[in-house]
Amino acid sequence: MQVKKLIRVLDIGCLKGQAIIELSRLHPRVECHGLSLRREPDWRGHKNIFWKVGHAEKLRYPARYFDFVYSYFGETHVQDIGVALKELNRVLKRKGKAVINFQTSNLLNLVPLELNGRGTGNLGLDMFIIFEMHGFKVMNKSATAVGGIQTYNFYVQKHHKSSRRLPK
Repeated sequence: MQVKKLIRVLDIGCLKGQAIIELSRLHPRVECHGLSLRREPDWRGHKNIFWKVGHAEKLRYPARYFDFVYSYFGETHVQDIGVALKELNRVLKRKGKAVINFQTSNLLNLVPLELNGRGTGNLGLDMFIIFEMHGFKVMNKSATAVGGIQTYNFYVQKHHKSSRRLPK
C-alpha cells in the first residue's frame, strides 16, 4: 500500500506500542501516535512516533485531527465509555474510522452506566446503541473468544448527529 497523502493514526491504550511501532515501520509516511496510561521504556528509539501519557476520556489532541483510531478499551483505560466516545468523536476527522475492542467483562461494567441501567441485556446490541448515541455508525462487529475470554470488536465510522436516544 502506497500512502499518497498524510494519514494520522492514534492507538489509544498502546502500552508498549507494538501495533503502532509496526505500522510506523511498514508505512513510514503515516503519522503515528500512541497514547497510554504511563510512559513505557519500549518507546525509546522510536522518534518517528508521537507518544503521550493520558486517558481516553481526555485526549490532548486538536479536534478533527485523526483519520483512524485503534483502541483496546479495557477497564484500566476507560472509566466512562460515554466520555471516551465523545472524545473519540471529537478527534476523528469527518468520516474518520476506528476499530474498538472490548473484553466482555469490561462491557459488563461500562454499559449499564452509559445506558442508565436501561440496556437491552444484549451487550453487542447495547454497544450498537451507545456508538450511535455518540455519532458513530457501526460498519462491522465481530466477537471472538480466546482462552475463555470473550471480546467484541467494532469497526465504526464517524457520521452526523445521531437520532438514537437512551432506551426507555
